[in-house]
Amino acid sequence: MPDDTATAEQVLEARDVRVNLTSVADWIAQHGIDVTTAVPATPAVDGLIRESRLRGTDLIIMGTHGQSGLGRWIYGSVAEGVVKGADCPVILVRPTGPLAGLGPESERAGLLVPLDGSRFAEAALPHALEFARLFGGTITLARAVVSPALAAPGAYVYDFMASESIQEVHQAD
Repeated sequence: MPDDTATAEQVLEARDVRVNLTSVADWIAQHGIDVTTAVPATPAVDGLIRESRLRGTDLIIMGTHGQSGLGRWIYGSVAEGVVKGADCPVILVRPTGPLAGLGPESERAGLLVPLDGSRFAEAALPHALEFARLFGGTITLARAVVSPALAAPGAYVYDFMASESIQEVHQAD
């Protein structure tokens, strides 16, 4: 039988988490958005997926730590676990870079939808279409090819084998 008693350190950590979430929730509420908080007492992936199901979440948006290599192998990736286990779409956001210009005051949102010919990749299409509708955006469908000869005329291909930057394919076409 597992021990359900929390250590003093765990109690303090949970309190700090609640204080932090409340602070972030207050900031979001100042923008006129309804917001609630949750602190499931489970491993991260399990807790996030359970919370999503409990609340009937339509979309999960989460930042990534960008961990790779040994650290990712040892600690795992919460983002990867959520993507694999969630019942709804998941958007992963890098921790650096500019805020996406989505909204009525921005120019048209440009969306890239990578496709690989599988039904799994194509599952992103209805979501991309909805985002494009909501934000007046455009969609670019992309599929990487190994051989520059297979690329569409006028396409740019990064030639990583020759260590050249970018070359235009089928210039004569």
